[in-house]
Amino acid sequence: MIVYGEIGRISHKASRYYDIINYWVKQVHSSDNKYIKQVYELLRSDIETQRNCINWCSLDRDLISTLGFYEIWLYQDVGNVKLFLLNVKQRIRDHFIQGCSGILQDSSRPTFINTLQILVFNHIKKC
Repeated sequence: MIVYGEIGRISHKASRYYDIINYWVKQVHSSDNKYIKQVYELLRSDIETQRNCINWCSLDRDLISTLGFYEIWLYQDVGNVKLFLLNVKQRIRDHFIQGCSGILQDSSRPTFINTLQILVFNHIKKC
């Protein structure tokens, strides 16, 4: 985690979340006659009718909800796509930093090292 902080980056896993949501936005805004939109609508209707259904559409919903955009999921419209994706990118970065800071604060390392690591993660916020 300290390496991510020093180079001002987030993990590859966290950056993939952005790609997943970007692809979801493309699905939502695609025309109704495309197969990907038809499959998406079918999977979305499955998760609405079956309570414990898990598919990639439900995983998208859960990711979007975790980032605090559940109302976007409900309306199936993001409005300004560029602004929404910028907000998603910032929210993913904030979640990553918050998660790393929490792990560092709970670690058994000496307080001085934890303080240094937290300062480094604050550097990520500025990048």
